Amino acid sequence: MKINGERCKFIKGTDRHYAVSVNGNVYSFYDKHGKRESPVILKGGSTHWYRVICFCINRKRFGNSVHRLVAEAFIHNPNNLPQINHKNENILDNRVKNLEWCSAMYNTNYGTHNKRVSESKNKLIGQFSEDGTLIRTFKGREEAAKYFGRSSAAIGNILHGKTSNPMNIRLL
Repeated sequence: MKINGERCKFIKGTDRHYAVSVNGNVYSFYDKHGKRESPVILKGGSTHWYRVICFCINRKRFGNSVHRLVAEAFIHNPNNLPQINHKNENILDNRVKNLEWCSAMYNTNYGTHNKRVSESKNKLIGQFSEDGTLIRTFKGREEAAKYFGRSSAAIGNILHGKTSNPMNIRLL
């Protein structure tokens, strides 16, 4: 079927209430009052940076990532591979031509992922006083994590603004 010029398929398990397009748009055909006159694009939210959509079917809520909905609808998976790779490494680009089924190892080692992770772990980090004076430096997240008694991931979350920053640290 086509919606707004896009090739679409109904999403399995949604009683034909929702469809997904080859461009990663998710359409709703119903609202809480019943069938809509024309389908509406759902914006969704994000979790761990991936775009997710929540559905309501028979008063029960379901959620799924948009890239998984696109892959399940349009990409054949004869080897039952568990993960979906974004070929251009942009996880917001959920077009079918940017997605491929893959193994966890392939997905982890794809493209520049390992290089980017390695570089981000080894960037200089500074701790600053309340007046902005540099107190000490760390040669990467691991060193800062050891000093503060936190995990490397926790330090990364602080540096990327995902959690509070009681140690007043930032990348140099």
